[in-house]
Amino acid sequence: MTEVASRKHELKCWSEFFHPVASGIKPFEVRLNDRDFQPGDTLRLMEYVPEHGYTGDECTVDVVSVWANLPGVQPGHVVMLINKR
Repeated sequence: MTEVASRKHELKCWSEFFHPVASGIKPFEVRLNDRDFQPGDTLRLMEYVPEHGYTGDECTVDVVSVWANLPGVQPGHVVMLINKR
């Protein structure tokens, strides 16, 4: 089995999704899998407000597991179980 090195991803995160993750009440992220997310990856989520841009608030989480092809999730998207640092 080939081991994949963990990677760090910097991602824009709209406020309504950012705050529940930052507060620890949302332990998952749903994303387009355009980066081939893998367990062990790190996500640096940066709060973004469309009308104003980045707020300067950020949160770092570790990807625990990744699920693809789930019923009700758009094709090409994944659900990631995350742990806040």
